[in-house]
Formats: sequence, C-alpha cells, structure tokens
Amino acid sequence: MLTPVVDARDPVDPLVVARLGEYSHSVFVRVDARGRPLAYLATYGPDLPIYDLSVPSAPVLLERVPLPNGVGVHDLYAEEDRLYLNGTDHGFNGTDHGFFIMDRAGDGWVASRALPTPYSHASWVGEVAGRRLAVTGDEGIDAYLHVVDVDPASSGFMTEVGTYQTRREVSIHNMMMFGAAS
Repeated sequence: MLTPVVDARDPVDPLVVARLGEYSHSVFVRVDARGRPLAYLATYGPDLPIYDLSVPSAPVLLERVPLPNGVGVHDLYAEEDRLYLNGTDHGFNGTDHGFFIMDRAGDGWVASRALPTPYSHASWVGEVAGRRLAVTGDEGIDAYLHVVDVDPASSGFMTEVGTYQTRREVSIHNMMMFGAAS
C-alpha cells in the first residue's frame, strides 16, 4: 500500500492529494529551517526516505538514509541533523533490537549510539528542566517505557535515566512528550 499525503486544511473534508511511492508503517513530519514540511518514512526497508511536502500534491524525494546492518525501523523522531530510530527487525549491532541515533555527517548519516531494548516501538524527544531526553517504549510482554539522556555533551549520553512499566502484559504503545518541568 502506498503512503497517502492528506491535505487536512479543511478538517471537515480532508483530501488525499498524492501518494508516496512506497509503504510506510509510521511517518514523522517536521518543518525544517527553510520552512519546508518534511516527511520521514519508517518503511522497515534498508533505508529511511525523506520527502519534501512543500507542494503536497507533488512530493519530492530528498534523500534516502541508509540504515546500518539492515535494521528495520518501526517508528522515529527526526530533527535537522539527528534521527532517533526505533529498530525492530534486528538492531544497531545486528543482534539486538533497539533505540538508536543517526547523525548527519557531511553529505551522509552515521549511526552513533544504541540502547538495546527487546522491541523498540516508538519514541519522542524533548527538553525537561533544561535536559535533553527521549522517551522510548518497547512493545510486547515485559515492555517498558525508557527515559534516555540524549544530550551528546552529557556524560550520560544514551543511558537510561529511568524506566516505567504499566503491567507486565501491557506496553505503552505510543507516546509524546510536551512541556517542561522545573
């Protein structure tokens, strides 16, 4: 199934105005420094496509970010020069599933650090009390929500700050982080 591009400016009458040329399990949309809406596709494929949606009816493929070791990406959070990825098929080092980061380096992308988890499902990144954190959740039995330090200048970069579990048989499926605590 091709990924639809929906124009929802009229919420009473949303319209499919285009279809991206590939399937995507999850899509992360953000506006870049030039004001362009960009769509990042979690396709489970060998790369992560990034589309420019400035003209919603005519999306433009900007680049494909090659993923390390064939990791399948289930979901993601994107910034200008950093991708926070939830690997599911197999993870960053080829054996563990996990939450991992890729940084833009020159004309390409480089995988940096990973946090092995049983099945990394979804994540969100934000600032809490001046600290750059990610919340990332597993899926399945014994799943946890992990709070991770994602500030590369921190001595605790890519280490868990804390965890939370609802019940052993229930996972926190998707999450978002808003606001700041002081």
